Amino acid sequence: MKKWRVMNREAICLQLADKINHLKNNDKIISERLAGIRLLYGVEPGPRTPVMYQPGIIFLFSGHKIGYINKRKFRYDANEYLLLTVPLP
Repeated sequence: MKKWRVMNREAICLQLADKINHLKNNDKIISERLAGIRLLYGVEPGPRTPVMYQPGIIFLFSGHKIGYINKRKFRYDANEYLLLTVPLP
């Protein structure tokens, strides 16, 4: 019987970020192995820019992102996911 290793949340996020970092440089592997999944990454903060999000779940494995809807501001990171049920600008 396979023995399971217990990992904490931070260790899991670090491991996933490392695997995604490996995949991000090869778009062919991403599209073949992860159909329907989009990987987005950034290496430095960017300016506030309008973006259209499609329905889905957004997970961040490292860093954080700040979103704005009108005057409302929200932040999500490795401990908080973003769930979108309708397209949002």
